Amino acid sequence: MKLARIFLDILFPPRGSERIVRELSYEELQAYQSPIYVQPNVVALLPYRTREVSALIQEAKFRDNQKAQKLLGNLLANYTWEEKLHESLIVPIPLSPERHRSRGYNQIERILTAGDIAYESNILVRTRNTAPQTSLGAQERRENLQNAFSVQGVLVPNKTYIVLDDVTTTGATLFSAMEALRSAGAHEVRAITLAH
Repeated sequence: MKLARIFLDILFPPRGSERIVRELSYEELQAYQSPIYVQPNVVALLPYRTREVSALIQEAKFRDNQKAQKLLGNLLANYTWEEKLHESLIVPIPLSPERHRSRGYNQIERILTAGDIAYESNILVRTRNTAPQTSLGAQERRENLQNAFSVQGVLVPNKTYIVLDDVTTTGATLFSAMEALRSAGAHEVRAITLAH
């Protein structure tokens, strides 16, 4: 098996981020875990600027890398268990239908599934396709996401809703999603992001 991998790597050299993920262990990833509140009610688990974390996020998000999704899913599962959040309703940030069609999957849902974490994917919907946040400044990000989410159905008022996203910078995506949940009747809304 190892010989076959070497041969395939010679024929099809892996991307730099793929190689990093391939060599990364769960114990090494745990060493980077440093949950911090980046905004009120928004906790980030990992620093994105590290080479390993950025490789994991990129591979999980853009390459559908199952090992990256599994490592992130396990880290998230352990965090939610330790923080006694397993009774909360976890709501992944939805993609627009257009982006979901072009990518073929929602990386947050893949990470949750890989970590064996229950989630509610039908509560929050993206009402319109928005420009990618990475191409925008802070004010443009807020404007881009204004009224970008809505809630389907009736919420359980006494439950804690946790919005989950992969990376946060200004928090505009998370705050827009959290506001949609609050407007629909959720009393306690928090957010977790894998990296900041």
